[in-house]
Amino acid sequence: MTGVSFSPDNSTIATCSKDASVKFWSASTYKLKGQVGIGGQGLSLSYSPDGKKLAVSMYGGGNGLAMIDPHTPAVISQAKGYCGVNICCAYS
Repeated sequence: MTGVSFSPDNSTIATCSKDASVKFWSASTYKLKGQVGIGGQGLSLSYSPDGKKLAVSMYGGGNGLAMIDPHTPAVISQAKGYCGVNICCAYS
């Protein structure tokens, strides 16, 4: 596991890892609720303040950023292929 983030309502824990997936866990039972592939190794992730999106920085398979709908879970969009590695991502 390379990244972890709690949903704004603290009901879900999102994790990313080198297996190119983002997993969603129940914060109360610790059971897997769902997962989605992102096409690269996840490095870090961050929920939007309203909890409707999850930003994930990734490496390999095209460095970039994936936006995920954590409720479905599904990739909404991806920005890939630019130079450098996003080690960290955050909402402000």
